[in-house]
Amino acid sequence: CGDLEFDETIKLIDKHWGSIDKAEVPKKNAIIEEPLKKSKAVNIYGPESAFVLLGYRFDGFGSDDELYLTLIDMIMSNNQAGTLDLNLVQKQRVLEAESSYEVYRDYSWFTFYGVPLNNQSLKSVTKLLLQEIDKLKKGDFDSWYNQAVIRCFEIDKINEISSSGRI
Repeated sequence: CGDLEFDETIKLIDKHWGSIDKAEVPKKNAIIEEPLKKSKAVNIYGPESAFVLLGYRFDGFGSDDELYLTLIDMIMSNNQAGTLDLNLVQKQRVLEAESSYEVYRDYSWFTFYGVPLNNQSLKSVTKLLLQEIDKLKKGDFDSWYNQAVIRCFEIDKINEISSSGRI
């Protein structure tokens, strides 16, 4: 970074690493796991406030699932007008609700997170999250979400370009 003397840099690289022989990169075999056939509930106790986390496994990087996960996340939770934001948080049916995902080479995961209101049970939060998931599966959400997701991506791209100084 900064003023770099390329010829001097190449000489230093050759001096310190030029004698290292090229080696084959070990091939990593994907771990294929059995499909998940049922849900599993786990209670974890700690100093944090109680919350619900529902997780789902999907195919990994380069799969069609990668595109779907992005779309699902934008429809469900975008901190303002996702279905979880509008139907659960803004209507004060839960204290917090959001979704997130991560894509990895072998598998991806998608989670739904919910924090109960004072005196609300975790079962109640779970039920509300599952209801929103069922609505998504049925396509039971307003058609304007699709256009809103596209606009969010457009705005993000404009912000990315403008912050890089290319505009």
